[in-house]
Amino acid sequence: MKEKSLRNNLRIGLGLSLLILFISSLASFISIKNLIQNADLVSHSNEVMTNLDGVISTLKDAETGQRGYLLTGDKIFLEPYNGARQTAIELLSKIGSDTKDNPFQQQNARELQGIIEGRLDIIDKTIELKSKGESVSTAQLLDGKVYMDKSRAVIKRMQAEEKRLLDERTANMNKMAGYTPILILIAAFFAILITVIFYKRVSSDFNTRKRLQKELEDKNEEMDNRIEVIQGIAAQISNGDYQIWMKAEQKDGLGRLAGSLNSMAESLQY
Repeated sequence: MKEKSLRNNLRIGLGLSLLILFISSLASFISIKNLIQNADLVSHSNEVMTNLDGVISTLKDAETGQRGYLLTGDKIFLEPYNGARQTAIELLSKIGSDTKDNPFQQQNARELQGIIEGRLDIIDKTIELKSKGESVSTAQLLDGKVYMDKSRAVIKRMQAEEKRLLDERTANMNKMAGYTPILILIAAFFAILITVIFYKRVSSDFNTRKRLQKELEDKNEEMDNRIEVIQGIAAQISNGDYQIWMKAEQKDGLGRLAGSLNSMAESLQY
């Protein structure tokens, strides 16, 4: 019975330890996975904001080249302008791809693309007029400013949205980062607690089993001693020494055996 109790305690303790290990490992895996996902989202928001800055920077470069060329007529000033359209289109395409899961940003990206194309068309037109020797009107320059102001407004709106998402994702990331060590510490605490409890139970069962074994050994030893005494008495009686029978009656516990030993001795004589 005690051996069965010891075995059951070992099974329960091991089972609970494995269960806690599994739960803590699973929870840690989920927490770390969420932490990585939130870190990726934070990086994603930063990339979108960087690309938006790149769009406005590209427009400024195009305007800088335009102004230099309109003032001097020297095409060397068009270096910042050359390739600006291609760069802007690539950045807008990247922004559209990065925000495909956000309808609000998708709408803003389409609006921004239309504004950028309109602004670059005006720059192209003014440069073409200058190359032909024609003058560029103030109205055309003002139209360009209007497009530039619109692009800044849309980019500012998009960056505000990304900033909101960034703050939200950063908060989630910090929350996950805070939960993970707490979860590990709680799991470790329960694992240690269960180990201590079942160690005590197993130790108690082992000590009880050891005590019972010692008692059994003592009883066996006592029984062996009694058997030796009885065998000695039986041998003397069988040899005709009946005085030992009288002494056996006076011994603790042996008196009850005297009659049987006497009968045994008589039977041996016959």
